[in-house]
Amino acid sequence: MKVKCTWKKGDDVPSAYTFGNSPYVSKDWYLTAGKQYTVYAVSCHEGMTWYYVVDDHNLWFPIMKPASLFEIMDPRPSALWRVTFKYGRDWKTKEQSIEILLLAFEEWCSDPAYYERLSDKSEREVAIFEQRKKEMDSE
Repeated sequence: MKVKCTWKKGDDVPSAYTFGNSPYVSKDWYLTAGKQYTVYAVSCHEGMTWYYVVDDHNLWFPIMKPASLFEIMDPRPSALWRVTFKYGRDWKTKEQSIEILLLAFEEWCSDPAYYERLSDKSEREVAIFEQRKKEMDSE
């Protein structure tokens, strides 16, 4: 799935995506308006949809961004995506209660700790993402 950034600042999205305009949440999403991005995963919970893209920081892993910042250019889902449901913490109550729909590649869907280890720069997870990224970029 390919998307084009249509907005840049957090002020341009519903406040739910900025967690009630929390002062701890950056309003700069590190995206370039008009630039196309590959979506490596999609998550939906509490009425919000997030796309995981490699933003302009160009880190070794994708970061979740509000779907409302983008326009869909190529709606075809990745052939690598699987569907799973996970449970996460409600950011308001901090309780493990919300159900999250996740579309992502197999390793991410089947291992609840995959993304955390990837963002921590675990060598194995980074290698997996590099391979999956290459495959999805060429779809």
